[in-house]
Amino acid sequence: MRLRSFEEMLLEYNIPELESDDKMSRAERLSQHKYSIIVEGGFMEFDNLELWIKTNFRVHSADWLFYGKIGYDFGFAEYFFNEEAHALEAARAVPNVYTTFAYWLRPNRICKSDGLDNWVDYDPTNKDAMVLQPIANRSPPL
Repeated sequence: MRLRSFEEMLLEYNIPELESDDKMSRAERLSQHKYSIIVEGGFMEFDNLELWIKTNFRVHSADWLFYGKIGYDFGFAEYFFNEEAHALEAARAVPNVYTTFAYWLRPNRICKSDGLDNWVDYDPTNKDAMVLQPIANRSPPL
């Protein structure tokens, strides 16, 4: 998963501007939340980023908008925040979130995406790395 700019996202989708529904949804969220970050990644990575946001900012759910696929279970999402500090902290976390993938998807791999079909394996010497389990692999709360 990696941070991208709004302009980079539009270029990747090969569109000059968002579709009207997405444009309205984005404007509505930005009227409620002043700050946002745009990330490119896989669906399981988005789930893990939401878990990270919930845990670190003690919110019930993250406010985000998915813009569509550019590959199988891969695309762009924008996360919205009320506080600039939260947006900046989430932006710093994004390149350090690694996912432990289910055995059927990427057997025994802990990795993160760096663009479509480009995977970076977890480096255990990276002191900033955060290794998260996919939702399906998490234990239920006691």
